[in-house]
Amino acid sequence: MKHQSSARLARVWKAGIVAAALVVSVSACATGGDGGGGEPQGSTTGPVQSAELDALYAGAFTDPPSEGPVAQTGKNVWYISCGESFAACSSSSAAFKEAGEVLGWEVTVFDGATDPGTTANGIEQAIAAGADGIAILATDCSLIAGALQQAKDADIPVVNAQGLDCDTPLFTESVSVAGTPDFCGFYEEWGRQKAVYVEGAGLGEAVLDLHETSQELQRCVHDGFVERLAECEDCNIVADVPWSFATIGDLGSIVSSALLANPSATAINVSADTLIPAFVGPAVQEQGLAGSLAIIGGEGYDANLELIRSGLQPVSIAFSFPWIAWGQADALNRVFADGADVVQPDQGGGFQAIDIDHNLPAEGESWEPPVDFRAAYTQIWKG
Repeated sequence: MKHQSSARLARVWKAGIVAAALVVSVSACATGGDGGGGEPQGSTTGPVQSAELDALYAGAFTDPPSEGPVAQTGKNVWYISCGESFAACSSSSAAFKEAGEVLGWEVTVFDGATDPGTTANGIEQAIAAGADGIAILATDCSLIAGALQQAKDADIPVVNAQGLDCDTPLFTESVSVAGTPDFCGFYEEWGRQKAVYVEGAGLGEAVLDLHETSQELQRCVHDGFVERLAECEDCNIVADVPWSFATIGDLGSIVSSALLANPSATAINVSADTLIPAFVGPAVQEQGLAGSLAIIGGEGYDANLELIRSGLQPVSIAFSFPWIAWGQADALNRVFADGADVVQPDQGGGFQAIDIDHNLPAEGESWEPPVDFRAAYTQIWKG
């Protein structure tokens, strides 16, 4: 079965995922709802419901590949995590290891700790350990070029997800997802879908756009959001709120200042869910705006699902890091089977809106996309 494609052409993504791991407790009055998915019932956060929003509730996904080589078993593979203290990275490494078990690989997870030097050291350790292949998440080639050249000289393939290659390519392959040729396109489309929710839920009258300025990925999300929101006649970005990961400790005060300067704001767009429990949510609470200001969230982590249940965060426009990790394993398996010149397929993926009335898992359960990507890959690998 094919799902609605979220394909877009766009620029190459530059930087990795770096966000706060701190989770703070949030107390707020829970709103009603049965906590389940099911058919869209109309938005609980605004008066307008669009066909695009209906589609986002249903899930805007492309399918994983349906054909490919069987598992190339017995491989020694190293997965270089972008930082195990961050949900995006740890969920990806766990999923890659899960995929590796199906493929019959011995997978070693190395924690890159969001540090290029540590990440480069992990690649060098993989080379020294005689790895057959390396998978790496969210680190640019330019930051680890020396180590990647060593892997290339040792004929060890390196498959990248969510990183930018060097002008002279050193990644053996870079994964494409959701019908997009690169991860900037993927994150631009994510930004567009966040704007779809803002318009469809009637929240666009006065939007604060929390805009990270140091990373190309964040620019891609920002560009997609701004571009799509401009199509909404009744929507306005009343403040572009710049900040940088380099000074992430100041983010709470930056958000508080923006809220004080814009007391009529109807929504705040946040480009990473991990920022909400640590910084954005407390700032919204301190200003007494919990329940009246819509926090437009991201990936759909378990902590954020709890915030949706509490009423503090109305929505996550979720996508699956585990799906990306299984796709990365598939890409590496294709290299093992057919060499570095193999034509890589799109690995599928996409987005789904989660709010109190739509797609919210039962308490204690994690969100999963409505496509069984694990079964699809397993069928390919088992032959």
